Amino acid sequence: MKLPRILAAFVISIALAPVVAAPRNITAGEMALIPEFCQDAQTFNGWTQHSRESPRSPFWISKMGSSFWAIHHYCWALIHVFRSKQPGLAPVLRDGMLEQAIDDHFYVIHLAPPGMVLLPELYYLVGDLQRQLRQYGAAIDSFNRSRAEKPDYWPPYVGYADILLLSNQRAEAKAILEAGLKLMPDEPALKNRLARLNAGTADAAASARAAKNTTVRRPATAAKPASAP
Repeated sequence: MKLPRILAAFVISIALAPVVAAPRNITAGEMALIPEFCQDAQTFNGWTQHSRESPRSPFWISKMGSSFWAIHHYCWALIHVFRSKQPGLAPVLRDGMLEQAIDDHFYVIHLAPPGMVLLPELYYLVGDLQRQLRQYGAAIDSFNRSRAEKPDYWPPYVGYADILLLSNQRAEAKAILEAGLKLMPDEPALKNRLARLNAGTADAAASARAAKNTTVRRPATAAKPASAP
């Protein structure tokens, strides 16, 4: 009978689809940690787009366009990330919260017009979450999208370099950081990360030279006992 198969396929498709859900019981402490515009976004403080808009919504729309009506997903994502850092949280729950945050960020990205002011940050945040989930290829793609949106935005350069360093690609990581410094020569985060990389490279080289020059000493041969007369 075809009906059970159709129902089974429908259930599977629902199970595999990204689930975007609002975090429950948001605290005043969590609200204090997220950007100011979240106070005026949909679902917060009872605001909605069509029946009860925040009086400040026109100001935020002037900054981010109609994407403001999707920005509550960005705010949700930040709260999911905060909650993922709770001590003692099971890894499967932690990863689920990070995946949830990625879905929320992509919700905003997919509705954003070209050049939307938060796109560089959104792509960076997605990449950083993918890095935490060890989805390194996807993370690099997201960092590159962030850099393409705003080449003089430093976080994706550091994020990309850190992934390269996981596989000891020091030269490639250095090139990424130096590319960022060409656009942002006074950016402390890039200068500090490059200095740490160079220091680590120098330490590794010094250790290698020391190991190469170390003479292996054999233990002294024990004196043979005197022969019996």
